[in-house]
Amino acid sequence: MIFNVLEITAPAFFLAAVGYGWARSGAPYDIPFVTRLAMMWALPALIFSTLSRTPLEPTALREIALATVALYGAFALIFGIGFRAAGLQLRTFLPPSVFNNSGNIGLPIALFAFGEKGLALAIVLFAVMVALQFSIGLAYVAGPGRGWEAARQPMVWAALIGVGCSYFGLKPSGFLDKAIALLGQLGIPLMLLTLGVSISRIKVASVLRAAVVACVRFVAAGAIGVGIGIAFGLSGAVFSVLVLQAIMPAPITNYLLALKYDAEPEEVAGLVVVSTALSILFIPLTLALLLGAS
Repeated sequence: MIFNVLEITAPAFFLAAVGYGWARSGAPYDIPFVTRLAMMWALPALIFSTLSRTPLEPTALREIALATVALYGAFALIFGIGFRAAGLQLRTFLPPSVFNNSGNIGLPIALFAFGEKGLALAIVLFAVMVALQFSIGLAYVAGPGRGWEAARQPMVWAALIGVGCSYFGLKPSGFLDKAIALLGQLGIPLMLLTLGVSISRIKVASVLRAAVVACVRFVAAGAIGVGIGIAFGLSGAVFSVLVLQAIMPAPITNYLLALKYDAEPEEVAGLVVVSTALSILFIPLTLALLLGAS
């Protein structure tokens, strides 16, 4: 079991470590260019190709989508109450605790653990989260008037079209299908390498506070994920993907938004760096529990 879990999780963390080592060596890495390439082309292609090629039961799609909305709603409510009780600034600590890294780390882990079906389910969850983050989440950090940003995200549209193709059994034919799939194969390596490079460049304000918040968040998120899964009657891969994605660490996007809109970016950077480091322990542990229970 331990060997199987390490075999699943090690490739993702290895690629992130390669990106970290690349940046620390002083070699150039254009994060804006690579991020734009991934977000505008590679990830939408991966999302569309996976969903259009992987037959999913409409029930499973509906279950994971509804459970995802409930999951992030529960995160916002429970973590909001907790941070307010602890006297922490909600605008700083709530977004990186609610919206997690279900993309850079979550997608490859779901693929390695549960195959193409697991990846397709994780993509649906990721797309719903992106829509929530760039609408409600962005408006919360940046202020009113930013709520329609999600409509400009190619990943959201790729997910909607991909789900439609999966539902009706449609997909591009011939060279177009292969070209989209080939472009999509760039997505996961680019995300992981960029994660490592980004972590090497951001400055942390308080490691101790970030570690406490991250540890509590990992445990609470796992418990919430299990509760939502049970409440929605989920089982099998749908349940496992939901719980596994729930415990993913804080993503770089929250740091970038905090930096852009002056929401104590050093504090958010601490959560990103420390929670990503701790995920090396928490993700294999959670995966071992899920595989052992299945």
